[in-house]
Amino acid sequence: MQTISQTSFSPISMMDDFGRVFFQDGKIYRAIRTDRNDYCLNLLSSDLYQELLEHGYLPKTTVSDLRIENYGIVLEHEKLLSTYQHEWTFSMLKDAASLIFNINKICGKYGYELKDAHLFNVLFRGVQPVWVDIGSISPVKPASKQWRAYGEYLNAIVIPLSFLSCGKPFIGRKLLESIYYGLNTLPNQNALDSGLLSLLQLQKPVEYFILNFRRKKILKTKKKWFILSFLSKFAEKFSILFFKRPDSFFYYYKPHRQVRNITELFPSDEIEQYLRSLPRPALSSLWQGYHRNYSDEKGELQYSDRFKRILEIIQSKSDIETVIDLAGNEGLFSEFLYDNVLGLDRIITTDYDENAIDYAYNKFKAIQTNKLHALLLNFMYTPDMEGTQKRLKSDLALALAVSHHLILTANYSLGAIFEKIRSYSNRYVMIEFMPLGLWSSKSEKESIVPDWYSVEWFRAEFQSYFTILLEEKIEKNRILFFGSIN
Repeated sequence: MQTISQTSFSPISMMDDFGRVFFQDGKIYRAIRTDRNDYCLNLLSSDLYQELLEHGYLPKTTVSDLRIENYGIVLEHEKLLSTYQHEWTFSMLKDAASLIFNINKICGKYGYELKDAHLFNVLFRGVQPVWVDIGSISPVKPASKQWRAYGEYLNAIVIPLSFLSCGKPFIGRKLLESIYYGLNTLPNQNALDSGLLSLLQLQKPVEYFILNFRRKKILKTKKKWFILSFLSKFAEKFSILFFKRPDSFFYYYKPHRQVRNITELFPSDEIEQYLRSLPRPALSSLWQGYHRNYSDEKGELQYSDRFKRILEIIQSKSDIETVIDLAGNEGLFSEFLYDNVLGLDRIITTDYDENAIDYAYNKFKAIQTNKLHALLLNFMYTPDMEGTQKRLKSDLALALAVSHHLILTANYSLGAIFEKIRSYSNRYVMIEFMPLGLWSSKSEKESIVPDWYSVEWFRAEFQSYFTILLEEKIEKNRILFFGSIN
């Protein structure tokens, strides 16, 4: 038994009456409040918990030998890659929404529910979403007629997804970036009540029902007045007649009322169907389909000699266990690495083109591995800046066929580009220089580059940040620089 006197708690583990998450020696722990010890142990041994584990919905968890002053038992959790909802694609968000919904349905069978429904409690095991807050699994409150986290579920997930689906990514992404959707700093100013729904142009009655009608309560009181009882029963019959189940758009509290199964009162069928029916955004993007140019007439992938050479270099280094492919498009090279380098523990593909990275995510799902990750990311500029690099830092950072776009189109300084790429790496970087600039092998059209844009200029700047291990021309317009961190 080891007692820890001081530790660093997670900055986002602040509002949990179950316990607090902390980090120690590269591992993830949760210190449980002493008054929740028995509940925690009973939950870990319950049929509910085992069923959720069998589905892979929760992180693997054990009771550790650590102890912290003023806390009870300490749990050790499976370590997962730390990502945030604004880094997820549309398909990832739908999968996260389904995860929360499915967990709550299973909890309902045992008389439990999730008291939280925000996305900070979701991480990904490769391409499988995982609910990491076991403390939010709570007994259904007596006389409860609705999932207590339903409003949060709508604000945090369903509404942003709806905006993304209908082609309004700016609003959807800003909602996902916000940490304030669950905090009413002004009366009636969460996403549901802010007026944003008028921009969705809801078409189907079920959409109104899910997002609007269920939340309205005409009147509620704790007093057992006869007229209220009559109106409540009438409203319930009306709901059963038109919506095929009892609802709570009008009710009054009845003390000690018998608890009914939460799944009978929650519009599970409508929610599930609504989420499934949300189409991917019908918006085209610049780089979607780029990697599919590598397929032959039969649709089979044909990896280039360039890819094969880069693979050889990576295979020659035994100390590379994790890789991040910055601007990895549809994940073609990441998939190639996964198939050919057995010693890799994690490969992260990132891109700022959502169509491309969403395609990569769904392709990785079909492979069924927890080693491949896909993230929506502009690596030059992220909402939490240095925090992103710290979370995603890998042994090797790849930046293939992207530097010329950043320099000649986006006007980033070369030093700034190298600084960013270095911040994602523990050991090595691979960066391609394109001597012909924006020249394309398809068009063979000559591209005019500035006088200062030369391999000598690129090399000199590269050496300011890295030690050159290899410089090699691997294609007509690609010179590979392989370096280690200075």
